[in-house]
Amino acid sequence: KSFLSSSHQGISQVVERILWKLEKEEQAITKSKIHDKNYKYDIMLSFSQSDKDLCLLIYDELVKYNFRVWIDEDETLAITMNEKCEIIDECEYFLMCLSDTYKKDDFCRSQATYAFERQCKIIPLIVLSNYRPDGWLNRIINGKISIDFIKFDFELAKTQLKNEIDRQRKYSKLNQKQNSILIKTPIEISID
Repeated sequence: KSFLSSSHQGISQVVERILWKLEKEEQAITKSKIHDKNYKYDIMLSFSQSDKDLCLLIYDELVKYNFRVWIDEDETLAITMNEKCEIIDECEYFLMCLSDTYKKDDFCRSQATYAFERQCKIIPLIVLSNYRPDGWLNRIINGKISIDFIKFDFELAKTQLKNEIDRQRKYSKLNQKQNSILIKTPIEISID
């Protein structure tokens, strides 16, 4: 723990991530699962710093669609993993910008694992040419619709992303409505 106060920012960040993984991850995940609530943000955009340029373009488009988007634009702020978890909890959607560097980044992995374990609505975005997720990343996105910002024209990809968010919101509202009907409808049982 003495390395947390290191003057070298990289060392203190690595130590903070390791300590979070060892001491706080399980506690954070075991909090009640995310369900119906009012979110501070519509979207959290999770990405590796090496993919930042494309991710900022995606961010700009999401803002044009009037989404409230949280993005870590300034990596020098050194946001702790606990703070990231709180932000993830305040977002309706967790967008993962997938690339080799995202998969190799322990901080990205911790965020993605936390969002997955908390049953967040995850939408994978491919931001590297011919990228095929595998390993831990494939386990998290398995069965989810990915939007490929490299294979397709950017305009088409951003429209697909908007449509996927709209589709998921519509499905979520329909599910909530059906669940409330099931809960509110009394069942009469007669024993003869």
